[in-house]
Amino acid sequence: MASRNFLKSVLFFGDVTGEYAKSQRDNAVTIQKLEYVMERPRNDEGFPYGPTLQMCFCLELKLEEKSKMRELVSMLNSMDEFSFSIVSNIEFDSNKNMSAWDNLMVLSAYVVGFEEIMHSAEDVNTIVRVDLLTTDVIYKGKDGNDDRHLSIINEDY
Repeated sequence: MASRNFLKSVLFFGDVTGEYAKSQRDNAVTIQKLEYVMERPRNDEGFPYGPTLQMCFCLELKLEEKSKMRELVSMLNSMDEFSFSIVSNIEFDSNKNMSAWDNLMVLSAYVVGFEEIMHSAEDVNTIVRVDLLTTDVIYKGKDGNDDRHLSIINEDY
């Protein structure tokens, strides 16, 4: 495996399990940092039951194109639900197509926060923080094994 074709964790705008299964490296955004908390109700013995509560994914992304930043701001302003794919330990082939990966999460979420953290003096790379409020999560293990769907309920806060 050539290290240049390997990335620890990336974000795609859209669901890469369906029609975008041949997702290209050019469409991937590098994830610098990812934070999320998943909660489920528990009974008196501590065993989980019922659906997962709504959660927020907080991402720091390295954007190499201004068009990706504009797209995220547009998503924030639209207040619509979008699909995102978080892919871990991804490899790309010589044609820059996704060829292998370890873990994949497809999120249906709203963009509820956006903040520019840093940009380079040359205006080449920009680091942004994006907050996604999830409504649905699908988890896929290595190369499509271990499909799990998490039902998420809305909690009034």
